Amino acid sequence: MKKTKKKIVLTAIELFNKNGYNSVRLEDIAIKAEMSKGNLHYHFPTKREILEGVLGYLQEERVRLIQTSRDDLAMDFNMVNIIQRYLHFQFTYRFFYRDIFEIAKVIPDARTIYEERTNRSDNFTKNFLYHSVGRGILKPEPHEGHYEIFSKFGSVILLAWVERRELLGAKKYPVQNVMESILELIFPHLTEKGLEWYAEMKGVVNELKEEELLEKLFI
Repeated sequence: MKKTKKKIVLTAIELFNKNGYNSVRLEDIAIKAEMSKGNLHYHFPTKREILEGVLGYLQEERVRLIQTSRDDLAMDFNMVNIIQRYLHFQFTYRFFYRDIFEIAKVIPDARTIYEERTNRSDNFTKNFLYHSVGRGILKPEPHEGHYEIFSKFGSVILLAWVERRELLGAKKYPVQNVMESILELIFPHLTEKGLEWYAEMKGVVNELKEEELLEKLFI
């Protein structure tokens, strides 16, 4: 994506997050991007085309996220790093999840993007759980398919945290809260080795200050 188009897309994402998709006008994007409306129209003649550009950019970033998370999973199995990356993605594109019904009216294919994103997130969490079993961190599933169903809760926690933090404030929903929630979710399934891993991850979370986490996640 060329520099000017990327600037417009990033500006649109910022405004969509702040004000909601329906409330943002082309004029708002042009002003925020510090360019003339004519220049904006040259690159994106309509708001729909800007939204298409934003969704294309979102999909590219999603691919990068998946690959980076796989690398984290293979290298050091640091769940905190993985959660940080997913939170960053959810927060950066929170308008997409918040306004999905309105967006889908404009671009019906957005439903497919939403479904693919949800499925990929669930599949990654499922793979994380099965990797954990293989590493001796989690107990084997009590019956076939248990962790596949269980994996969906991780995605729900991540998405719900972003929404609640934005609506109810950072004091009620600090970054550590979502990480601790996921650790507690899997706690009953931990082996003795898993309890040691749990203590290590809790230590990492407790040592990180809110400001440092915010800098890594949202800036």
